[in-house]
Order: sequence, then C-alpha cells, then structure tokens
Amino acid sequence: MAARSTFSLSLSKMSLAAAFGLATVLVPALSPAEPASDGDNRVRIVQLLQLARSHAPNARQELERGLSDPAESVRVAAASGMEALGDASVIPVLERRASVESSASVKQRIETAIVRLRKASLDSAKFVVQIGNMTNNTAVRNAQLPDVMRSAVKTHATHVKGAVVVEGPGDVLFQKAAEKHLPVLVLDGQLSKLNRADATGNVTYSAQVEFVVRKAPQQTLCGTFHGGAAGSDSPKALESQRRLAELQGEVVSGAVESALRGAENSLAQASR
Repeated sequence: MAARSTFSLSLSKMSLAAAFGLATVLVPALSPAEPASDGDNRVRIVQLLQLARSHAPNARQELERGLSDPAESVRVAAASGMEALGDASVIPVLERRASVESSASVKQRIETAIVRLRKASLDSAKFVVQIGNMTNNTAVRNAQLPDVMRSAVKTHATHVKGAVVVEGPGDVLFQKAAEKHLPVLVLDGQLSKLNRADATGNVTYSAQVEFVVRKAPQQTLCGTFHGGAAGSDSPKALESQRRLAELQGEVVSGAVESALRGAENSLAQASR
C-alpha cells in the first residue's frame, strides 16, 4: 500500500494489573518473536496488561488479537488494555468487536472502554469532525466503497490533533460537543478515481479521494483536500470477487488516510 498508518500511544495512570489482582505475577511483555501462550489464560492476561502499559510498537496489534481470543477473561483484558492505550483511533476496532461479541460481560467491558475513550477525546477536543456524505463517482460498481470511506474517515480523523469524530447530530458525543460549543466541520467525500492497471503477474488499483469541508450550521465552504493510494495483487488472487473487493477497499481506505494526514492544519484553521 502507498499509505501507512502510524499510531501514537499514550498510557493510562491506572494500574490494570492491580485491578485484575495480578500485580505480583511477573511475565515478560510480548514481542513479535514471543507469541503468547494460549494454554495459560492467566499468563496471557498479565502479558496483555503489561503490554498496554509499555511503549512497545506491537502493543495495539497484540491487544487487537486479544479481542478475538477464545477465553472471555483474555478478551476483557484486551479491552482494558486498549482503553489504557488512550488512543481514540482504537474506538472503531472496539465497536466492531462489540457488534459480534457473544458474551454480555465482555461486551459490557468493551462498551465501557469505548465510552471512556470517547470522553477522553472530547475533553481534549478543539473542534468536531462530522462525517458527511460519502459517494463513489467512479465506474467501479462496488457498493461497499462508500462505507469503506466512512469507516476510514472515522478511524483516521481521530489522529487529527484537537478533533473529535462523530457520525452525525444523533451521536451522543455530538450532543456533548454542542454543550461545549465546539465548532463543527462536516466532511463530504467522493471517490473520484479507482483505476486498474494490469501488468505481467501483477494487477494494481490506484484510488483518489476528494473532500469538501463545510462549517456547520452555516454550511460555509471552508476548503477542499484530496489524497491517493495504490495497492496490488496477483491476477490469480483477484479472480476471487471477495479478494477483488478487499483490494479495492484497501486502496480507498489508504487514499482517505493520505488525505486526512495532509489536512490536519487546514482543518484546524477552518474550525476557527
């Protein structure tokens, strides 16, 4: 992919290991070369909680894996760890997990983490980014692409300093932001290009997205910005319609990330 994400991890002051009654168990933090043992849930829990308090570059990746662990106690620890990271960009990950979580207790813990992370992001917010209309203006008929754009905006706009991201006026966070009289910027996006290029043994898709920024409630046009990304796979792999749709989604998401990464200053200025 042409665009890659970088994540800034901040740590909670809360001692999660102590909260689980495991502060006296000493287990090395996970590293890519040291996968967690699935045979001992207690060890796995401590590993995840210690990892959440570390600055390890693989912390988020391992905690996301923990959300899908077969053991409920491990999934609870992973949700607690993701809250401890203090990074609002994990909220979409937690929301997706909550939508498929079968355990009521685990789902409750995930939802608590979401609420606390959203509150923390609101406390430090300078303005609101509201996700507006997302449209596919290309000839590629993939009905999932507007939703891919919305999800990507929701994920990557959380990295914009001072921004709190909301779905719309019905969002509880939107209402709380209104109580603080935070300025609201609405982002309308369009997928303007999604081109395919075939080469020997390789197929590449390149995407370009464009965004219009409006300031609510006056709907004043504040500016535009754009971004692009590309990705490739083998012709054989793309014979699968599922993989083809995945690749298209990946490059569109990368284009959105690229656009938002370059728009931080413009959004901050537009909010004033």
